[in-house]
Amino acid sequence: MSTIIERLNNTTYVLEELNIITRDFIVSSPEYRHNLEEIEGMDGVVDLGTTEGPRRITLELYFEADEVMKYAEKRDEVFEIFASKEPFYVIDGRSPGKKWLVKVDRPFAPSQVRKYGLFQVELIAIKGRAESIGTSIQAKTFEHLQNLPVTYTDYQDIYATKFKIYNPGQKINPRNPNHYLKITYKGNSENLRIENKTTGDVWQYLGTSNLNDEIVIEGIRSTKNGLSIFRDTNKRLITIAPGWNEFEISGAPDTREYAIQANMPRKKIPAELKKNPLTFEFKFIF
Repeated sequence: MSTIIERLNNTTYVLEELNIITRDFIVSSPEYRHNLEEIEGMDGVVDLGTTEGPRRITLELYFEADEVMKYAEKRDEVFEIFASKEPFYVIDGRSPGKKWLVKVDRPFAPSQVRKYGLFQVELIAIKGRAESIGTSIQAKTFEHLQNLPVTYTDYQDIYATKFKIYNPGQKINPRNPNHYLKITYKGNSENLRIENKTTGDVWQYLGTSNLNDEIVIEGIRSTKNGLSIFRDTNKRLITIAPGWNEFEISGAPDTREYAIQANMPRKKIPAELKKNPLTFEFKFIF
């Protein structure tokens, strides 16, 4: 069993390569937080919804120092790897396509047996869910996700007004700061309208763009060439449901009607049809 620590600055530690061996990687079930209201004179309670709290992860580990006299040096190296002033990602080698954003939840003290140190690290998974190791437009994201009907090329440079986007994970909601979604449109438009027909979400820009302009919807922000256009939109957002999402675009005059889906034969698109591309970049949530 292997475990990988990935810092936010992209520094990566493969623990087994550092003689830090994983005995177990234990993930708890979700922590459900129910909002229930009692009404006088009524049996039972009213369900006002449920949210998920942070998840608990336990790592059972041991390390091996080069020799007994270097035990303290190796122990301090372990402390540095798990430093938690800022969060870091942890990856279970049995599920290499997913990673958890975590912090160490409580102190730990290795127990020394000659040149070995046995210890247990309690982590708190901040987002409550795992996420893909990369985004929808990165090849590495799909290396360990099996039997998907798409690959990273199906999310970028979409030259069509009608197409589908596949989400193999949980619902993506850009209002949630723990979710990442970036939609990019390049080219000319007038009253650009993006509709997810699966969810009913509609985003519209009540303005125009030229051939070299770039419109970006990232999180709750909408920009054109880096400047905010939020007040010129309908102030709505696009969410991505699990599974297939059917999209329709209007106000983009130079795009083809349909995109070629991943499960259909790939065709080379003539240069004259490569106009006004859309890109959907997001992290899958599991």
